[in-house]
Order: sequence, then structure tokens, then C-alpha cells
Amino acid sequence: MRRFVDTVRDDWPRLLLEFVILVVGISASFALEGWREGREDARAERRAWQTVHDDLAADTAALARGIARLDAQVRACAALLAEPAPDSVDVYMDRTISYASFAPAGNGYAQLRATAGARTLQNRALFNALASLQTREYERARAWDLIDEQVVLERMVPYLEAHAPASYAAAEGGTALAGLRPTYEALRARVPYRNLLGTSRSFKQAHREVYAEALAAARRVLGLVRAELAARG
Repeated sequence: MRRFVDTVRDDWPRLLLEFVILVVGISASFALEGWREGREDARAERRAWQTVHDDLAADTAALARGIARLDAQVRACAALLAEPAPDSVDVYMDRTISYASFAPAGNGYAQLRATAGARTLQNRALFNALASLQTREYERARAWDLIDEQVVLERMVPYLEAHAPASYAAAEGGTALAGLRPTYEALRARVPYRNLLGTSRSFKQAHREVYAEALAAARRVLGLVRAELAARG
């Protein structure tokens, strides 16, 4: 023991230097590994935000198309309640038994959700904005898709099948109303049919407004994601 103490006392500068070198080496190794992991995490997160960007670009285009379809369907219901041009009746009737649907692309959101609880997710405010878009505006849009579908399939189509003239039976099960101006002429004066048209118009208009709100929110988040990607370089 005395010999060990003497050795330490006589050679402490060298021993201290070796100890410092050892500690610095271990610390540098951990720091380098952490830097590498952080760099890869940042790259992975940027790839996820790029996927979100592409998803939102597709979503905004889909919502814009859905709004255009719903506008056309609203106009069709209004036209059939008024005095439509004879050569437009078939198109209008087709639109009254059509409905819009929206299927958002959520690949990027799913990727970010997988790491949302990890320390690697840097821009949590942007992630929260994306989550709100997915769970609020998009969910409302899908809920109204179901409402619109139910009005068409559970009310409009069954009424036509039950009350339209025999010529309706030749219309491929009611999925394509071709040459059925006589069907419309036979139904246009019926109060229940006109009530259905009015109800459908109201629901489709409300559906359209929900799509418009979702589109505005998606465009806002898309702009934030573009800024985030630009900042990351």
C-alpha cells in the first residue's frame, strides 16, 4: 500500500494526464455518437416533413376538386327545382345521385406521430397544427362525406326506385341516369321529390362549406411546412 501511495505521489502528473485523456476520449466518443444520431434524426424528420408537404399538396388538390363537384351538385338540385334546360336534365339528375368523398393522404403524419413522443421531434408547434388539421377539419370532412352518401343512397335513390316510371329500371340500377328526362318530368311535381331535392341541396351546400374550411386549414399548414423545409435547407 505504501508503495502504491509513493508511486502516485511521485508520478501523479502523468497519471492525472492519462486520466484526463481517458475521460476526454470517452466524452468525445459519446458526443460524436450523439451528434451522428442527432444528424440522422434531423434528416429523418426532414424526410417526414417532405412527405407531409407532398401529402398536403395532394389533399388541397383533392379538396378543391371536391368543392367543384359539390358546387355542381348544388347547382343541379337548384336547377331541377326551377326550370332546367331540357338538354341538361340528364346531367342534373346524374349529379343529384352523386356524392363527394375525401381520402386524405396521411403517410407523413403517421411517420411524425411515431416519433411525436421522442425528443427528436423539433418543431412541435407545427406538428400540433398538423394534428389539429387531421383530427378536426379532416374528420369533419369525412363525417359530412358519410352524411352526403346516406342522403343519396338511403333517401334519393330509393325514392327514385320506388316512384320513378318503368323507364328508370333500364338505367343500370340508377347509377347512370341516361335519357331519363321523362322520369324527371313525371317526378318534378311531386312534393316528396322536391323536398328531397331541397334537402339534398342544403346538405351539399353545408358539405361544401366544411370542405372549404378544411381546404383553408390545409393550405395554411402547407405554407408552414414549406417554411419549415426552407429553414432546414
